[in-house]
Amino acid sequence: MDIELHETSITYRVIGGVLDFYFFTGPGPEAVVQQYQDVIGKPAMPPLWALGFHQCRWGYKTLADVKDVVQRYKSANLPLEVMWADIDYMDRYRDFTFDPQRFKQQELKGYVDSLHAAGQRWVPITDCGIPHAPDDSAFISGMKADVFIKDVTGAPYLGQVWPGATHYPDFLSVNKTWPWWKQELQDMWNKVPYDGMWIDMNEASNFCDGEICRLPADAADSEHDAVSSAESDNTLQAIIGTVDGGATTEDQATGALSSGWQLILQVVQWGKQ
Repeated sequence: MDIELHETSITYRVIGGVLDFYFFTGPGPEAVVQQYQDVIGKPAMPPLWALGFHQCRWGYKTLADVKDVVQRYKSANLPLEVMWADIDYMDRYRDFTFDPQRFKQQELKGYVDSLHAAGQRWVPITDCGIPHAPDDSAFISGMKADVFIKDVTGAPYLGQVWPGATHYPDFLSVNKTWPWWKQELQDMWNKVPYDGMWIDMNEASNFCDGEICRLPADAADSEHDAVSSAESDNTLQAIIGTVDGGATTEDQATGALSSGWQLILQVVQWGKQ
């Protein structure tokens, strides 16, 4: 689509589709912003700590690595509000898990408690691919609750993300998927009380190109890669990413994770007024 802006006109050149236009007449800039926010919704105020300095990168292989980074900030007298965690902390890159050797749950909880005592925060990552694994609790509960997107055959759509063969939660299913997703987040917070959530791979990302992907005939779980058997169809990717954020934000804003989220809930409610 090409858009040309002229002094008295704007020209759209498109190949098809439907365009919805909104005109905000002001008369002044402040009124234009207010009218725009009446359409899209008012912004929620972030917690104060979110505006501080954050440290985030992939490759901290052990909890000791993380501790060393935080300590070096302290030694250099540099302020650090938030330490983030990439997929390194997970058990086999599976959501809602902790590596039993490199990021032992109780040790990690103790360290996060120490960050909180120092006025700092911890934000872990989570992906939108749930591993196809009979020993994975999120997979088991997700199958039971029927929360995964279906392929054209009616079976849970199989894709490929960091843990291997995966399924994708259907975040358009507010009544089924949202309560399941919130419970998984709550269960994780009960183990290690995180302060926010880094939502990743929610386009949704898929390393297996295909409308239908399958495990090899001799494979039973996510330890094996999914392979493509048809052409790709990524129609829902943008929708999944957007609604996943909504499900996660609602969980945090409703105070399901900690009393600290009550402030966000109040701000969100204020923003809807």
